Amino acid sequence: MLRRTLPVLATVVALATVGSVAQASAASRPGPRVLDVMSFNIHHAQGTDEVLDLDRIARVVRGSGADVVGLQEVDNHYSARSEWADQAAELAERLGWHVVFGANIDNPPPAGSDHRVQYGTAILSRFPITASESTWLFKSPDQEQRGLLHATIDVHGRKVEFNTVALAL
Repeated sequence: MLRRTLPVLATVVALATVGSVAQASAASRPGPRVLDVMSFNIHHAQGTDEVLDLDRIARVVRGSGADVVGLQEVDNHYSARSEWADQAAELAERLGWHVVFGANIDNPPPAGSDHRVQYGTAILSRFPITASESTWLFKSPDQEQRGLLHATIDVHGRKVEFNTVALAL
C-alpha cells in the first residue's frame, strides 16, 4: 500500500490511500503507477485580490497536473458572496472531471429557491467516483461544523480511497 500525505495549507489536511494502483501488471502498465493528488482551500473562489473567479481556480487545478483534488471552503448556493453558485459542479464542468460535494453547513433553501444553502468540501477527480460519504466531525459549541469527505475512485479498474477535510486550528 502506498500512502501519500500532501503538503497542506495551515488548516487543511488531505490524505490519499492508493491501494494496489502501484502494482499494475507490467504487460498493461510498465513500472509503478503514480496518482498525483492535491489539496486546495479555494476560499469560496475568492482570491487574495478579493476577486471571485472560478475560472482561475480551474486553471490552477488544470495546471497542477493533479489527478484527484480535495477542495475546502466550497460554496453550494451559499450566498451572494459566491453568486449563489454550485462551485463544485461548475469546477467539474469546466475541467470535464467527476465531483462529489460534502456539506458541512446545510441549511434549508431561502424563500423563492429550491436549492439548499450549503458550504463544505469537495473532491474532483479525472477518474470516475464510484461512491462517497460525508461525515460530520465533533463540533465544539459556537464553532463551525467541520466534516470529512470520503470518495472511492475507479482508477483504471483499481479502487482508490481518497479523503479530504478542512480543520480549524
